[in-house]
Amino acid sequence: MRTSIDDQPPDSFDELVSRTEGLQPLRKLFHAFNGIVVAAGLTFLGLAKEEALIILAGIGVLLVLGDGLRLYYRPANELFFRAFSSWVSPREARRPASSTWYVFGIVVTLVLVPMPEAVSGVLVLGLADPIASVIGQKFGRRPFLGGTVEGTTVFVLVALTILLVRHPWQAAVPAAILAAFAERRSWPLDDNFTVPLVTGLAIYSVSLLLL
Repeated sequence: MRTSIDDQPPDSFDELVSRTEGLQPLRKLFHAFNGIVVAAGLTFLGLAKEEALIILAGIGVLLVLGDGLRLYYRPANELFFRAFSSWVSPREARRPASSTWYVFGIVVTLVLVPMPEAVSGVLVLGLADPIASVIGQKFGRRPFLGGTVEGTTVFVLVALTILLVRHPWQAAVPAAILAAFAERRSWPLDDNFTVPLVTGLAIYSVSLLLL
C-alpha cells in the first residue's frame, strides 16, 4: 500500500529534514560544479542544441520519476534524506528536488534562447546563486524580499561579472538585476528554474534591440 509522507510518525522524518538545515557547503559546491560542467559541456562538446536537449530532458525525466517515488512513498524519501543529508535542503521534503528544477530550467532556457545566452544563464545560476547564498547567510543583516540586501547585492555583482565577459553591458546589466529578482521571487516555481530562464531571455531580448 502506498504511504504518503503526510502519514509519517511524529518526528522521524522531520528529524531527518532538520539535519539538512544551515549553510550546506557541500550543496553549494555541488550546485556550482554542476553549473560549470553543464556550461562547459554545452560550449565545448560540440553538441547541437537538439542533442543537448535530448540528453538533458532524459536526465530530467529520471529525476521526475525519482521525485515521484520519494514524495509518495515515505521510506524512499527517508532514504533520500539519509543518503544525501549534506546535499539536500528542507524545502525538498515535500516538493521536487532542486536538481529537477535545475535541469528543466536549463531545458526550457535552451528551447527559448540561443545557446550562448542559455550558457550565460547556466553560469549565473551555477555561480551567482551559491555565492550569494553563502554571503547572505553568513553576513546578511538587512532583510530584502525574503533574503538579505547583502546576499542580493553579491548575486548582482557575480552575475554582472559573468555576463560582462560574454555580452555587451547594455544586456548584462538588466539581465543581472532581473536574475537577482528572479532568485528572490520565484514562487510557485523554483529559483533553479527561473534564474537561467530570466537571464537568458533578458540577454536575448536586449541583444535583439541592439542589432
